[in-house]
Amino acid sequence: MPDSESTLEHVWINIPQRKLTLLASDGIEEQIQWKFDEEGAEGFQETITNIVDSLPEEDVCFVYK
Repeated sequence: MPDSESTLEHVWINIPQRKLTLLASDGIEEQIQWKFDEEGAEGFQETITNIVDSLPEEDVCFVYK
């Protein structure tokens, strides 16, 4: 196992854009966006559910604009 394993520190969930922004403990930021179709909606909802169930409430931020 590497000595400098990064962990997920914060997640921004942008509802209107169907986009997640993930911030790792090593400062790396990654964005993931889902398509605006039925498959994208299902995947986005499933991912949000998994994140909310897995992370502390203070590490998740919902964006509505």
